[in-house]
Amino acid sequence: MKKSVFVASLLACSLVFGTVGVVASTGVEKVQATLNHNIKFLLDGKAWKPKDAAGKELSALVYKGSTYVPLRAVGNALGAEVDYNGKNLTITIDGSDDGVPYLDDKDDKDDKDDKDDKGNTSGSGNSTGIPKSTGGIFTYPLNVDEEDAAAGTLKEHALAIIKMYGKALETGNTSDFEAYVDNNVAIKTGKNYVSGREFSKDKFEKEVKGSQEVNDNKTIASYGKALQAIKADELEINSTNKSEYSVDISYKFYPDDWDAFSSIYIYFYFDKTDENTYVLDYISL
Repeated sequence: MKKSVFVASLLACSLVFGTVGVVASTGVEKVQATLNHNIKFLLDGKAWKPKDAAGKELSALVYKGSTYVPLRAVGNALGAEVDYNGKNLTITIDGSDDGVPYLDDKDDKDDKDDKDDKGNTSGSGNSTGIPKSTGGIFTYPLNVDEEDAAAGTLKEHALAIIKMYGKALETGNTSDFEAYVDNNVAIKTGKNYVSGREFSKDKFEKEVKGSQEVNDNKTIASYGKALQAIKADELEINSTNKSEYSVDISYKFYPDDWDAFSSIYIYFYFDKTDENTYVLDYISL
């Protein structure tokens, strides 16, 4: 039986990370990767941050053990000229033979530190994966095990948000998700580095509107119903990651009778606070 196709918002796909698939005729392959905002850069021993042409700071992209960095920013910083020819899809680098990406050493100190975090006993609470509430904010203790967390209460939250997204696609109303954010996401203040509640709300609204614009009404209605019918055993853990400064957990769902490009991913990002806990920074679909 031919499967239905739902096209996700192109804007959201540029911010988050979509499904894995290959378009053989164009040579373009979609991959699932992670932006790691915790990776720091040293240039000739001094702190440095890559930036785009508009001056916006950029982060490293991690995919299958390799770390990818913005080529133009790195090339220019090393004195190389980087140019891109859109007609023949060719990148030209003059003046530097330093290559990116590089293959990370899986046994390096940072990876060992991440593994040690699972046994960290600092902070309060336990590592059952069940978050405690601090003033309505979704919170984990420092010694939380990210895999336990992914299998715990957070999975119920992911189910609820996917259903909210399905409803929002049908109705255009994002109030359920906005209420969820107000009850669970940390508030941005001058004393922390979280993204703020409006960040999650804006991303969700753009995803809904963008998807509505590139799909017809019949597809939107059918896909929205498929998402709202999701069951707990249909939601899979996609990835878990823990560092000294953050915990990232994501889930994936493949609706029946829809192709792989119609799958949905939901990401939860937790940041460490001065109170030695991880708080929910933002959510992304």
